[in-house]
Amino acid sequence: MTAPDPVAAFQAAETAVGTRYKVERLVAANRERVLFLAVDRVLKRRVSLRLNFYSDEPTRAWFLREAEALGQLDHPAIRHVYDVGEAGTLAYRVGNWIDGEGLQEAVQRGPRPIPTVHTLARDLLSAMEHAHARGIVLRRVVPASLIVSPAGRGTITDVRFSSWTLPVIPAGATPTQQAFMAPEVRDATAGDPVSDVYTAGGILYYAITAQEPPLDAREIRRPLELRPNCPRALERVILRALRPAPEDRYLTAAEMLEDFASEAGTFETPVVTPFAGVAALVEGEDRARWEKRLRRALGDDYELLGQLGQAGSGGCTGCATSIWSARWRSRSCTRCSPRSRRCWSGSGARRSWRRGSTIRTSSTSTTSRAGRA
Repeated sequence: MTAPDPVAAFQAAETAVGTRYKVERLVAANRERVLFLAVDRVLKRRVSLRLNFYSDEPTRAWFLREAEALGQLDHPAIRHVYDVGEAGTLAYRVGNWIDGEGLQEAVQRGPRPIPTVHTLARDLLSAMEHAHARGIVLRRVVPASLIVSPAGRGTITDVRFSSWTLPVIPAGATPTQQAFMAPEVRDATAGDPVSDVYTAGGILYYAITAQEPPLDAREIRRPLELRPNCPRALERVILRALRPAPEDRYLTAAEMLEDFASEAGTFETPVVTPFAGVAALVEGEDRARWEKRLRRALGDDYELLGQLGQAGSGGCTGCATSIWSARWRSRSCTRCSPRSRRCWSGSGARRSWRRGSTIRTSSTSTTSRAGRA
């Protein structure tokens, strides 16, 4: 069965819901449903209007059951449902309108920036954990139905094959892109939260490499082979999520997110504080930790550091130790010339450079003395 004629679909939509919603344009159509951009005449806001044109009972029940599943969920990374009903031979569902594009369309321009993948991981995994807490296993999330906003935030819009709708899915309705489904749920079993962990791993693998994971998880290539600047922490989390045996994966989406966040840093702080990183170099020479913070701060630009050279604008001229030259007046580190730098001090909102001066706050007094270079 082919998709309905666009003109006929537009006219049918206006006839069915035109008193409440002003239908503006047709966005997408397939054999199961048609999506319109509409405006709520009462609340004066844009909404998504999805119609089901087919009168056979199994397809109609599936459409309404998906709306019911979405109605159980209330998360910013999952499409909201405002209204659902039937009008004559049509069934309709009204939800929030999401500005953006599908992840599949975005990746056609190339792999997603690494900071954007961090944001996508947070949105996707927190949405899955929310659904699991309400007894719903998503089972299948594909790039085309995962909308990415201009700010990089991800939103799940399709739960047709979730565990909530599984009892009413028509016979013969086989999900496409099964590479994004865990192996244990491809035979129409309900699955559990571990199954969605595999799905999240597949989506993140696709976002970071611009390639779909193979159906056989044992044939997956490491993300670093496909994208050399992929953070090792992200690669490790993705590969664990994509393990064939469920018992080898993360037990929950929350566990996967916590493991990733513990390596990549918190998501709520968009700017890495240079002082903390420099202090780590001065006191502990923790190169691995500093490199990890640089990867997260610079994202795709991290690979440019290799082209600049160790003793370039960001390194010590004596031993090539990486430093933030914007924060230091000298080009030497403490190991080469411990008395050659000015002291950077700060407290709260007041931060400034001092040489041989005292910075006082309401509770503490810190004296910073730097010798002559």
